Amino acid sequence: MDNTYQVHWTVMGDMIDVELRGRVEPGSYLAFGLSGSDSASAMVGADVAVGWIDKDTGEGMVEDYYLTAYEQVSTSFCIIGHSLYVPL
Repeated sequence: MDNTYQVHWTVMGDMIDVELRGRVEPGSYLAFGLSGSDSASAMVGADVAVGWIDKDTGEGMVEDYYLTAYEQVSTSFCIIGHSLYVPL
């Protein structure tokens, strides 16, 4: 699976089960999101899952975020509460 990112999904009635697969080194992350708009690509209002490897435990972690605004940050991303602010 070197250098690949895979998204698998299964429709289950009125729900969709989404599975992300990818190689993530400690200190890095992968993310997948659905647009906050029904008619265009839009980050604000999007529902995003972010996955990473915990540096201390080596355990895979995933958090779900609702993007509420753009915010200029100096790192790849900055999490404030349960909102995820992405760099411009």
